[in-house]
Amino acid sequence: MIPAFRKAIIEVEDRNHDQQPNEENVLYQVKCIFGGLMEVEKQYFNPKKFCKAFKDIDGSSIDPYVQKDVDEFFNMFMDRIESLIKGTKEEKIMNNLFQGVLANEFICKGCPHYSEREEPFLAISLQVKNKNSV
Repeated sequence: MIPAFRKAIIEVEDRNHDQQPNEENVLYQVKCIFGGLMEVEKQYFNPKKFCKAFKDIDGSSIDPYVQKDVDEFFNMFMDRIESLIKGTKEEKIMNNLFQGVLANEFICKGCPHYSEREEPFLAISLQVKNKNSV
């Protein structure tokens, strides 16, 4: 639902296309998902091939029947896409669309010392108290 991201991913040059079969190529599989959602009349796309191509830290394919932490998956997915599009004209799309900056301030009580450190992020975790659903 982010047209600029979808467009950039579909248009990015896949440098691994000749080195990897399509079944193992994550970028190719993401392009298939985006293209399928754009071109097909259905409101869903079966991500089975993506799940097989996308490997976790241990080199295992995603098991869609096992619940995982969404924040962990999102960060791993964004890192993987960022590395796959590095060196292309679309390489800054992730930062342009998703990156924010969090400022950490350190203020000394009783003295004039103050420091601030900025940290970039792609996702921010929020705790919601006393809510069963968001």
